[in-house]
Amino acid sequence: MFGQSATIDELFVKLRATCEAEVSLQANLAQLMGAMDVLLAGAIPAGPMRNGSAAPDLGGTSLLRRPAKMPRQGRGGEKAGGA
Repeated sequence: MFGQSATIDELFVKLRATCEAEVSLQANLAQLMGAMDVLLAGAIPAGPMRNGSAAPDLGGTSLLRRPAKMPRQGRGGEKAGGA
């Protein structure tokens, strides 16, 4: 495909540059999300609050991402409800 048309070659170069920029942006965003998770997790009190109520139980999940739903498994690794 390369070398047959200068216009097509130029478009592929632009596409590659755009893809590389998007990958870099996504990597920076993932790093920022991780840093925000750490900061927000540290802002939540671990023990009882001053008014005597307990701190909210987040179940160890990230504050910024909804956990993926996974099928429950039985003892042998099979899905629950299976034979």
